[in-house]
Amino acid sequence: MVVSEEFRRLKGSHYLDHAAATLYSELQMQNIMQDFCSSVYGNPHSLSTTCKYTNDIVDQIRYRVLQHFNTNMDEYDIIFTSGATHAVKLLAESFNFGSDKKGVFVYAQENHTSVIGMREVVADRSSSVLNLSLKALEKTFSEENCRRSIEANSNSDGTNSLFAISGQCNFSGAKTPLHWVKMAQCGTLNNVAGIQSNWACLLDAASLVGTSPLDLSLCQPDFVSISFYKMFGYPTGLGALLVKRSSSYLLSEKKYFGGGTVLMAMSGVRNHVLRPSLHERFEDGTISFLSIIAIGHGLDTLTRLMGSMDNVRRHSFSLARRAHHSLKNLSHYNNKPVAILYCDNDFEDPDTQGAIVNFNLLRPDGSYVGYSKVMNMANSHKIQLRTGCFCNPGACQRHLGLTENELKSHFEAGHVCGDRNDIINGVPTGTVRISFGYMSTEEDVTALLNMIYQCFVEHEAPSKENDAQDVWHDAADDVGYLHCHDSSVDLGPVELSQVVLYPIKSCGGFKPSSAWPIGSRGLIYDRTWMIVSASGTALTQSLEPRLALVNPHIDLTNKMLHLRFLRQSDMVSVPLDEAIEANDKETRSSLCQSKVCGDRIKGIDCGDQVASWLSANLGRHGIRLVRQLNEDGRSGKDAKKSLALANKAQFLMISEESVSWLGDQIDSKECDKTGLVNRFRANLVLKGLKTPFEEMDWLEIKIGSQKFTVDGPCTRCGVVCVDQATGERTNEPLRTLSKINRNNVHFGVYLSHQCDADDDGIGLISCGNLVTVLKSKCTKTSG
Repeated sequence: MVVSEEFRRLKGSHYLDHAAATLYSELQMQNIMQDFCSSVYGNPHSLSTTCKYTNDIVDQIRYRVLQHFNTNMDEYDIIFTSGATHAVKLLAESFNFGSDKKGVFVYAQENHTSVIGMREVVADRSSSVLNLSLKALEKTFSEENCRRSIEANSNSDGTNSLFAISGQCNFSGAKTPLHWVKMAQCGTLNNVAGIQSNWACLLDAASLVGTSPLDLSLCQPDFVSISFYKMFGYPTGLGALLVKRSSSYLLSEKKYFGGGTVLMAMSGVRNHVLRPSLHERFEDGTISFLSIIAIGHGLDTLTRLMGSMDNVRRHSFSLARRAHHSLKNLSHYNNKPVAILYCDNDFEDPDTQGAIVNFNLLRPDGSYVGYSKVMNMANSHKIQLRTGCFCNPGACQRHLGLTENELKSHFEAGHVCGDRNDIINGVPTGTVRISFGYMSTEEDVTALLNMIYQCFVEHEAPSKENDAQDVWHDAADDVGYLHCHDSSVDLGPVELSQVVLYPIKSCGGFKPSSAWPIGSRGLIYDRTWMIVSASGTALTQSLEPRLALVNPHIDLTNKMLHLRFLRQSDMVSVPLDEAIEANDKETRSSLCQSKVCGDRIKGIDCGDQVASWLSANLGRHGIRLVRQLNEDGRSGKDAKKSLALANKAQFLMISEESVSWLGDQIDSKECDKTGLVNRFRANLVLKGLKTPFEEMDWLEIKIGSQKFTVDGPCTRCGVVCVDQATGERTNEPLRTLSKINRNNVHFGVYLSHQCDADDDGIGLISCGNLVTVLKSKCTKTSG
């Protein structure tokens, strides 16, 4: 069986985020659905024949999971949870640190946030909470230190202490020496903690077991947390806490009880008796029995496709090793490295290193490329990777060399977990991570390396005669201005050359032939509709580039929006205006909600006819057309300006001169200059500027009689790589924008309409309107 045959849906995409979630195979899902469709599974708490059968299968899955880790029900029990996070939380809530005297909680600094979060639960029930750096752990568990500690720690003072460590760092992929588990259980940490305690060990194995075997006959932690979607992609929302039976007495602090966990419970008085079986006492309520049954098919898939977890380990590590060594050897024209790699070994031994490669990219002068840039280019190349700190703040801090004060200053500067604020004062706030799974291929590695080579490796020194970075002007760099011009600036004959509105978000544009009205949300009918998937989420060209081929025409006379695909004769139409009667039950039933850029949108479904037309032309089942309701209150970040379904602002403006300059930087074989302006999907296009990027300096402008405030630069993503005439992806112009722009990938500026106090917010704008700058940036401070 060729593994790739069960992952045909990838279709040229390269998935390199297996440490976050690996992929399910198509046959795996078919087998699950066939099982569900041919069997009757009921609540295992019931006593009917089918429900008892379900309970028997669940017990069989428990046995198979433990067998996968080379242990059995005599040695370990398995408590199903909603994930590894729930597993460690359950442990934190239930662990008994002692009665009179209390033990301590010690955790490795480089743990997942979920493990670090345990400290808040146990802080009041333990005598102290300690964290140990990697350096401190290596010293503590040195052979000589362990021998002395074990000899001196033969007696316990009656307290129970808990040590939490990960089997594999989800940041760097470095594997923890598993003999540390036994050393911790033998009391090696007593000297560090200043206690004489009985020690138990939690091994967070969620990252480890995705691509590596775990033999619990050789290494026997007291508790092991896992998540199944990291092992074989499905089911999600299901994990487990494996508990060593000889250590189960330590879980005596659980207070809550739910359905299925008691032998008897009285409602009138506080009297209940828990079930004797460990997993029955801890699995409150009805377990996710269908998901648990699906685990069996996941285990079958691993065996069918790979034979053993050792084969998975060797295969995934070999890909990570190639990626690591190739990145390490990449250099710019001046022999300076292209990448800085964050690892603790030489990537030669799968026993010490997992299938994770973590890095940042560098420019020839040694400055950092922000991870958001790398993410944007990866997306445009259909490469899925991850950026940030990956919920491992300790590892991120150590590898980036950040102090606690720097971390606090980054937060004060606006950086939070999961954002795109990647560089602060020249220092990276996170990194780029690629990770491999059993279905990863050599082609995946090649695609990543080619993307980096083409987009981020400088092959020759920039020409001084035409240094693109000298011409490029980024509004994000414009800090420290002393003052601004408040009077009109003479630009010469600068005029509005194009007015474009995009009635359906991420679809084709419509250019009116006469003056067009401006409303409270921007151009009337601009981004008033959106296409949503069968699950109700908004579709954009990032996921479906052929949306560009849906061509709209606004018929003001008949008040209709006409749609054609590829300008074919076949057409479908929907009314322009919202028509909802308060007592019209049929229309009211079409009301729906979706989200745009994190904002919840109230809309109305436009009916089956247009939905069927869109599905047929785009080849996507179940998609719908939704119109934003007039009453929807979406607004910009400052909550002062109403927004339609545009991403950030009411208007987007670019200039022909800036587009022309950018076109000259791009190889015509990569991207045809004709139609380049359309890729930026601007509402307003200017012509007549004396130099490119003048618009980046403006703060307030007037177009015709209408005044606008410049809200800032537009950060570009992979949508600019979609040819708006063909719906095909290219690597340009995003690749060139990334190279010439040292900070965020900006092109064009956002505008909002200024309404005079005595008008109704409605104005007109048309091609040929002259442009006047009312306020612009001018003098910049030195340094």
